[in-house]
Amino acid sequence: NLPVTCVLVICLGILRLIASYLAKLMLSEDFRNEKTFSSRLSHILYSNIGATPVTFSRWDNGTTLQEMQRKYFQQQKEMMALLVINCLENILLLIPVSLTFLKMAERHALLEDSIG
Repeated sequence: NLPVTCVLVICLGILRLIASYLAKLMLSEDFRNEKTFSSRLSHILYSNIGATPVTFSRWDNGTTLQEMQRKYFQQQKEMMALLVINCLENILLLIPVSLTFLKMAERHALLEDSIG
């Protein structure tokens, strides 16, 4: 059913935005410390447009080596979480494609039996 599939894909996109927001909130100190919600929201929307997730801050703007290492590992965790979210979404998006394939194969078999 096309309308149901469209609604489910839109809901999946919204769930991805929420999951990305929560992952960044938990893993990115700079994202947590950002003052305005609008800048957080614009970053979430911007980072979910492309195929590759975008981290909130850069690790190389620290003042000491320890701070740069801490930010680097923090950014790695954030990137891994975003990649896992992206992979899960892509796997879930394969469900409508596989259902469409099954329906087409069923229809093809029916036509092949009736027409010959």
